[in-house]
Amino acid sequence: MKTRRLLNTIFQSFFILFSNTAGIWLTYFLVNFILVGIICNLKWPGFMSFVQNGSLLLITFSNLTTVIITTSANLKFNKYNIFAIILLVISQLIFARFVGLNGQQLDFYSGTIPFLLSCILLFFALKNQHNLFRKYSWLYQAKSNAYYYDIFLSFAIAGNANKKERDSVEYFVASLDSVFKECGYSNIFNASKYFNPCHEKQQPEDAATEDFAAIENSKNFILFYPEECPTSALIELGYALSDKRNILIISKNVHTLPFLARGMAEAHNNVRTIYYENNFTDCIENIRANHSKYFK
Repeated sequence: MKTRRLLNTIFQSFFILFSNTAGIWLTYFLVNFILVGIICNLKWPGFMSFVQNGSLLLITFSNLTTVIITTSANLKFNKYNIFAIILLVISQLIFARFVGLNGQQLDFYSGTIPFLLSCILLFFALKNQHNLFRKYSWLYQAKSNAYYYDIFLSFAIAGNANKKERDSVEYFVASLDSVFKECGYSNIFNASKYFNPCHEKQQPEDAATEDFAAIENSKNFILFYPEECPTSALIELGYALSDKRNILIISKNVHTLPFLARGMAEAHNNVRTIYYENNFTDCIENIRANHSKYFK
C-alpha cells in the first residue's frame, strides 16, 4: 500500500506539473524538434535559457498556487500552504527583480532553487491529500470510476469476543473472499492481510491513513458483521457510505446490526443487506446468484 501510494503521488505530481504548464512545455518542444530548420535562423536556445528567461519561475508559481489551493480547505492554514505562500512571495520578488532589470538574465540558482523547492512541496502536499482529485480538481468526474480495488472487505479483525469467534470470522471472510474472486472480483482489499490484529504493532494513524485510502480506491464495499462487537469496521462503513459507493452488509440478523445500520438499505439506494441466520452456505449462494445486482 505504501509503495502504491508513493507511486500514485509521484504520478500526480508530474501530471500536475506538466498539465498546468502545458503551453510552456509545448512551445519548447515545437522549437527544439519541429521548427528548428524550418524557420530560418531559428535555433534551439538550450536549457539554460529556460532558466534565465524566467520560464522555470512561472512553473514554480503554478506549483505553489496548486499547493495553496489543494491544502486550504475551509480556509485553514497548515504547514503546506504557509510554506507555499512564503516561497511564492520570495519567487515573485525574484521575478519582479528580473523584470525590473529590463532584460538581464536570471542566474542559475535564482531560477532553479525555488522551482525544486516547489516540486518537493507539491509532492508532500499531494501525499497528504489522498482525496485530492475528489475535492479540488477538474478531474473529479474522471476519477469517480477509476478504482484500484474491486472490493473492500470490512470486518472485525481484533474486536471479537474471543479467539473462537475470531477464527470463525476469519473462516467466513476467507469464504467470502473466494466466492467474490470466483465471481470475477479479482482485486480485493482484505484488511487482515495488511494490518496486524495486535494494536501495539500498528500505529492507529498509519492504519487510518492506509485504510481510508483503500476505501476511496475501492469500487464496492462489503461489511461482514456476524456479531455485536466494538470494531473499526463500523467506522469504515460510515466512511464508505459518505462516498456513495456500492455497499453490501452481511450479518446474521437485523438485530445484530447497530440501530442506524438496520435502516441503511431502505434509506440509501446504493446499500444492500443480506441476513444469513445460521446458514452461511445460503449467503454464499445468494452472492453467486445476485452479485451483479448488489454491485450494479
